[in-house]
Amino acid sequence: MKKAAGFGATHVFHSIRKCVGTQVENALVPEGVSADILGHEKPNITYGLYSGGASLEVKREALAKLRYPS
Repeated sequence: MKKAAGFGATHVFHSIRKCVGTQVENALVPEGVSADILGHEKPNITYGLYSGGASLEVKREALAKLRYPS
């Protein structure tokens, strides 16, 4: 699918994660929500241990802020 879309060997799964991470940071999405979207651990006790994570609605709203040049 990646090749069919015109992407080569230099574009890997982590290319998508890095791009999304940059986009959500620039959209001022809180880091905890970004971590939930990207599948990263949260290092602090409050959210890392005791929180069940951001809701699907919160993550949807964060991802709706992504903007890519046309």
